[in-house]
Amino acid sequence: MNTKLRVKRLAGLVAAASVTLAGFGLVSTAQAATNDATITVNVTQAGETGATYTAYLIGEYENKVFTAAGKIDSIGIAANTGSGVNDDIKDAAIAAGAPAATIDAAKPAGWVAANWLGYTTTPISDDTISAVSPYAGKLQVFAQQLAGTANFTTNTTAIVPGVKSGDPVPAGGTITFSNLDEGLYLIVDSSPSSSAAHSLPIIVGTKAWNPAGSGSFVDFADGGTGVKPELGVAQLKNDATYVGKTIVGNGTGFNIGDEVEYEVTFTVPTIPAGKINWSTTITDTFPTALDLPAVTDVEIYAGADTTNIASKLPAGSISKAGQILTITNLENLFAAQTAAGGTEWENVATVPTTTIPVPAGTIIRIRYKAVINDQAEAVYAVDTLTNLPANTNSVKYTNPDHTEAHDSEDDATAYTFGIDLEKVDKADPATKLPNASFTVARASAPSVPLTFTETSANSGVYRYDPAGSTVIVSRTAGSFKIYGIASGEYIFTETSAPTDFYAVSPFKVTISATFALNTQTVSSVDYVLDSSTDTWLTNGDKTVTVGDTKKTLANLPYTGGIGIALFLIIGAAVTIIGVRAHRQSAKAETAASAV
Repeated sequence: MNTKLRVKRLAGLVAAASVTLAGFGLVSTAQAATNDATITVNVTQAGETGATYTAYLIGEYENKVFTAAGKIDSIGIAANTGSGVNDDIKDAAIAAGAPAATIDAAKPAGWVAANWLGYTTTPISDDTISAVSPYAGKLQVFAQQLAGTANFTTNTTAIVPGVKSGDPVPAGGTITFSNLDEGLYLIVDSSPSSSAAHSLPIIVGTKAWNPAGSGSFVDFADGGTGVKPELGVAQLKNDATYVGKTIVGNGTGFNIGDEVEYEVTFTVPTIPAGKINWSTTITDTFPTALDLPAVTDVEIYAGADTTNIASKLPAGSISKAGQILTITNLENLFAAQTAAGGTEWENVATVPTTTIPVPAGTIIRIRYKAVINDQAEAVYAVDTLTNLPANTNSVKYTNPDHTEAHDSEDDATAYTFGIDLEKVDKADPATKLPNASFTVARASAPSVPLTFTETSANSGVYRYDPAGSTVIVSRTAGSFKIYGIASGEYIFTETSAPTDFYAVSPFKVTISATFALNTQTVSSVDYVLDSSTDTWLTNGDKTVTVGDTKKTLANLPYTGGIGIALFLIIGAAVTIIGVRAHRQSAKAETAASAV
């Protein structure tokens, strides 16, 4: 997920989304928090803002439990003791979609953290990976409600101004909040300015103080890994209309043939007075490796509401041509030409013919699924990952108030991976071995071989194909590769060794993909091998080399077959026969001497 054209994004909006349900919880015993925690808000592009920022404490941490390694295991959010503040938090949560009957009125911040900053058991979709959806919708509504509550911003128990690194903040600059009580915070752009420079409110938690040893601030064990955000870090996003594109649940990549679920988001703009013409359009350009969804499968939601409102668009608003999906007339979901006697556009309170609220600032979420096809590019170990055009699609937002310089664009990449291998003589790796046959299975289902299709005759390049063959073969120079698979653990079984060589025992190769911090972008890929002595990494760790042992007297079959057992049994039988013959001969000689 990239940021373009001066658009501020908040990859860290749910900066505690790495927490499981056991993470942020509903707890009751208060404890003192340290008061020197920090939060760093990053700026990606020059001139984004010169505003003043303020951090408001939502709730301090309490009941901290740490793992043996010193990381956070679970943590609670204490009640805010500011006058009326708990009620403000509860009301903001209910406005964002929290059920009034089940929210903890005594500790509403704990409820928000347990349900929206962790992995809820009843999400809008099956997204349990993305740092953006579906939590961003509810969290952003909650943040906006809370930021607009004067009692909260006046009476919360801690209010800390941010320190800008420049005015305006330069690219790569930071806004730092220091000497904070450890806890969950709302960060608000507190200066009046135009929406093009004003930033959306941010929900972010500090790291937690672990007094063990010399003491340090720590995160959850998985904080900042994969697409799971890091505590204590956030990124600016402005409240001018923007577009975002993310992949739902993109934690391991995809197999060819998988459905890839996307979410496109933009915020409802404030329509200025006097607008006779107004239109809002989303244009999504797909690469060759993705098959577009049917137009009837596109779903649209407003904020945290779970009602699909795509049917509220005029007929024909969703269309596709070639590799482009276009959604027009989106303004009809949040505005109407009712001002000035029906000649000018203005915002409306609810989606037409519904009770779904859609005020300015509401996040509109567009969901659909595309299928990754056999044109997909694969990522191998130690690859350069700066460009993967065949797997990347881009979305663009346009409306009348967006000049070219402020048009919003974003893209998302659907990753698929591969493994590069070679077959050699273990005793002489310079001798390459063609014609070794293998099957490959996921470690989670070792008895179910995957199927592949060789991309061209004797190429040794095998693309994942549900309709293909289970057998892959090493070709010229012993090389072969598989691709079109998700990252994870794979079991290779040699079913037929080259002539005069023994087959190796099954071995495991793990494709380990690392995502850049707080993004859905893969930053590195590595191969991790098991303890087998028959496999090792070569070619700068880019190739998995598999060594077969030659059939010689010095290399008895030892790889799990019954050959060595038969050899020993036959050898023992010959020895016994020899001993018996010797004894019989000795007895005969003794008898002859006695006569």
